[in-house]
Amino acid sequence: MIDVHCHILPYVDDGPCDFEQSLEMCRVAALDGIKKIIATPHSNPSVYDSGTVKFIEFTERLNVLVKKEGIPLSIQAGCEAHATPNLVSRLKNGEVLTLDGKGRYVLVEFPFETMPPNWDMFLTSLKNAGYMPVMAHPERNVWFLNRPEAVFDAVVKGIMLVQITAVSVTGELGPVIKDFSEYLLERNLVHVVASDGHSASYRPPVLSAARKAAAALIGEGLSEPLFTTNAEAIA
Repeated sequence: MIDVHCHILPYVDDGPCDFEQSLEMCRVAALDGIKKIIATPHSNPSVYDSGTVKFIEFTERLNVLVKKEGIPLSIQAGCEAHATPNLVSRLKNGEVLTLDGKGRYVLVEFPFETMPPNWDMFLTSLKNAGYMPVMAHPERNVWFLNRPEAVFDAVVKGIMLVQITAVSVTGELGPVIKDFSEYLLERNLVHVVASDGHSASYRPPVLSAARKAAAALIGEGLSEPLFTTNAEAIA
């Protein structure tokens, strides 16, 4: 499995506090069957923004430690980009990392409580600039919870891919979020499931339970790519 959204780097956001905690997350991920993680620290100029140079440096350092420990896992540098009006220019200037080495897929985070009035135009502008937005955890957004048809419309228009959180699928974030996750899965509106991991204990980098739950809901044929081939295409 590939985890395309995980806060596994230390010192840069609300993830692990040091490299030992990062290594513990790597051990948990590897034991769960994850072979690759995209490190996605928050890139938000007003809250967290350590910069791409540090993201890349810490990813390289973590890979060295992982190899030394013999953990069968690789880490790739990326970020979770906060939706700001200047995101396109920040991407072009190298201030924001994409999920993939080709510079195409952008993990975009909006506020949890609401959405800006022209959010769909914002995503369209990203796509027109040559990027494909990957919407981070819309199932946890209050605005989308009250307007599920908005996710359908955006996916049908081709202006975004959808990433939902593993613990949303398993119900650990409550029945409302679980129900919405199932709504999205049953309508083929999910492209990838990721951990959004933050530590080895709180929302750990674990995907196997969600993989099992998704397979029980929509069948392995539809669910398996959300953890493997779709994730690999994005990464």
